[in-house]
Amino acid sequence: MAKKFDPITLEILWRRLISIVDEADSTVARTAFSSLLRDAHDYTCMFTDHRGRELAQGTFATCNPWPIWGDGTGNQESR
Repeated sequence: MAKKFDPITLEILWRRLISIVDEADSTVARTAFSSLLRDAHDYTCMFTDHRGRELAQGTFATCNPWPIWGDGTGNQESR
């Protein structure tokens, strides 16, 4: 049975997920040898589930107008 969270606990857990992704993002930026990654910030960090669906994305990411489906192709027909 799924555990139910109250709104405050849910917000705390959500903020933890986002901060973990943001920490991964800052680690990539800090250790990148590529100026494209370091200066242009041309990448994103995110959590996905076991099917590859996005669960949480960092706050430094740019929006992707093309969703990536579970197979990673961006092709909705392959769902």
